[in-house]
Amino acid sequence: VRAVDACQNSSTDTVLIRVPDVAPLNLKFSPDTVICPGASVLLEAEYGGGIGDLVFVWDNGYSSDSLRQWVSPMSTQIYTVSVADSCGNVLSLSSRVTVRVPEASFTYHYIENNTLIFDSETSPDVVSWLWNFGSSGSDTLEDPIREFLDTGFQVVRLTATNEFGCRVELMDTVYI
Repeated sequence: VRAVDACQNSSTDTVLIRVPDVAPLNLKFSPDTVICPGASVLLEAEYGGGIGDLVFVWDNGYSSDSLRQWVSPMSTQIYTVSVADSCGNVLSLSSRVTVRVPEASFTYHYIENNTLIFDSETSPDVVSWLWNFGSSGSDTLEDPIREFLDTGFQVVRLTATNEFGCRVELMDTVYI
């Protein structure tokens, strides 16, 4: 460093500046995920680096500084975590937890006497159908044809399952 005064006198000296070798602030967080209604999922964060003390915060009302949180949202939610260092550097990441409910309904019509055809209307993510026709058996076809052995009122149940294993159960009473 060289300093010059008003009379043009100068002096030179060496100054050593040490810059600490600090890893950059970093943050990792759980990826987006899909769950069924009523299910829970573990969200996990990991952070490090930065300068000085680090402060870790969940944005969804979690006051805990825990890096792990079990969540059971009733509808799709976005969870965000943030970490800040002593110099005010802040990183935030978000993870979407999608609650996937399969949609299903069914109708039926008579083909002849005791034989009915059942038509299911399901969301595109449904991959399996389980029909229960009481004493007349069961079926796994999307749109089965069923001959009923007994006459009178019969309970028909449909369980539709989507690609994530989420289920919806329907029931109707038919008269044979």
